[in-house]
Amino acid sequence: RWALKELKRKIDKGIVSNIRDVRERARKILQETHVEASMQLSFGTKMVGDRKVIEVDMFRKEPFGRLFRWLEVHIFFGLLGFCVALIHADFSLGGPIAAATLIFFALTTLTGLVGLYYYFVIPSRLASHETEITYGETRKQLEKIEDEIENLISGTSDGLQKAFKPYIGSLVAGADVKLDELKSMATKVDAKERPTFERGLVMLGQAERLESYYRPQHAERRHLETWLWFHIPFSVATLILMVIHMFSVWYY
Repeated sequence: RWALKELKRKIDKGIVSNIRDVRERARKILQETHVEASMQLSFGTKMVGDRKVIEVDMFRKEPFGRLFRWLEVHIFFGLLGFCVALIHADFSLGGPIAAATLIFFALTTLTGLVGLYYYFVIPSRLASHETEITYGETRKQLEKIEDEIENLISGTSDGLQKAFKPYIGSLVAGADVKLDELKSMATKVDAKERPTFERGLVMLGQAERLESYYRPQHAERRHLETWLWFHIPFSVATLILMVIHMFSVWYY
């Protein structure tokens, strides 16, 4: 996506204007990043100032139709189903099974509306933190820094290990790097261990720069993960209770 964004900038500036050239460059991006099997390109036109320029975009191949269309259908029938359930229940809870079914249906709908809010808000927030490296690549770099720090402090004094050990396993969780606090310890570090200490500071300095845009992305992704932990169990519980409710009505 970063490479495609660079191509879009060149198109907007008029550096690349021929449609055949745009198509070739865009396809080359897919080939070089090895995503041509899962992603496809779309081309159109847009206005930049008083000029009409070529617009190119990339989206995932979806053999059963675009995902957002399925999401629209899911939202429509979810809300319609809850309204029908309320009318069916005559706006009352009824027996224990019927009440549980309606309550879990309401929770599913409520968490679904929260998910709908996330669907519109979070992508724009993630885009505002985009850089030339992806979220996954940033995470790998932070994991690598954690491993290097762990190897660096292996066999060092307790004081040095106490200073750096809290960052092993916590950088990928979005931990706040306290460089100033560590730098204040420099005078207390043994002369023999000072090169190791300074090397650790350099690594954490790199991690701090990565964290500046990794942390907000990580937080937004955690919001989505937390939401799924509620919406999916509520949905499954609603379906199970619906089946129990139907069989109990037929049986009695």
